[in-house]
Amino acid sequence: MKNMLDGKNLEDTSKDTKISIREVYNIRIKIMNTLKIFREKTILSGIIEMYEKYISLSFKGTRKDKMPRESKKSSHDNTASGISKEDVCILGAIDENDNLLLIVSGLASAGIKDLKNGYDGLIKEGSTIITDEKKSYIKFAKDNKLNLKQIKSGNHSTKDGYNINTLNQVFSELDKYIANFNGLSTRHLQQYLDFFVYRKHLKYTVEYLEKNIHFYKYILSNNNTLINNKICKISMPVDVSEAYPQSNFK
Repeated sequence: MKNMLDGKNLEDTSKDTKISIREVYNIRIKIMNTLKIFREKTILSGIIEMYEKYISLSFKGTRKDKMPRESKKSSHDNTASGISKEDVCILGAIDENDNLLLIVSGLASAGIKDLKNGYDGLIKEGSTIITDEKKSYIKFAKDNKLNLKQIKSGNHSTKDGYNINTLNQVFSELDKYIANFNGLSTRHLQQYLDFFVYRKHLKYTVEYLEKNIHFYKYILSNNNTLINNKICKISMPVDVSEAYPQSNFK
């Protein structure tokens, strides 16, 4: 756990703990899987910045004979936004008290269904959300009784000064975090996002020398029923058939 908080890789942790890299990986996923409880209890309120981030769909760790295949080679979907069906959408939201949510919602651009499923019960009614001009946010705000401030295309803030600078900074930190892993499987992406969020939470709320013991106690207080041979069978957080219609990859 200390090495996780310090950002050490699997190889270094294996040397420090004198256990195999595979077992280090299994323990890491078990710990991260427990942190979904922290995400599910996070409620955002007040002024909330909301936006999405997209990263490429990854099958890292999947055997070649298990890889999904299309009937023909796919090409990148050159939409105006540059987002294709092989891009994983991460919903991001942070409120004025630094409460943060990062949620894997699906493939390609997020629609109203993705927003509803991702943020269901996690945004306090009456809050103000700051977003870009995507139309899906208009209906989302109306359905959830939220005040909406949208930033027009080409601008960095609304007319009354609202922006999403804090969330953009979080996304920059997330880029560096993901890069440390030399590729990150989409299958376990939500677990890694949950740890990223929890580690930031510790930074805001716990003294440096107390982080390790605080992390340790939190993990022990939450039951984890994930066993080793189930780790590679964790369900994909996205519907792969949207990118590969001929595949039944799970």
